[in-house]
Amino acid sequence: MPRTREYSAKEVADALREANGVVRQAATKLGCTPKTVYRYADEYVTVEQAMQEARQDLAGKILAVILERCSEAGMECELISS
Repeated sequence: MPRTREYSAKEVADALREANGVVRQAATKLGCTPKTVYRYADEYVTVEQAMQEARQDLAGKILAVILERCSEAGMECELISS
């Protein structure tokens, strides 16, 4: 028996954006398991893109806070990219 879709791809993508790409938080918001969110990401390009974009946005926010704290402390911070 095939699985029925409980959520639209848009709903899952929106939950991921609201959760900054954190799958467990998105799953909690949707009322499902993280495995379900990962399954949607595997099946829908739009969900995978939303997850990656949200994670990149979060990383940018974290970096901005780190640089701000360094500046407030009078420290010089140097970014090293890999």
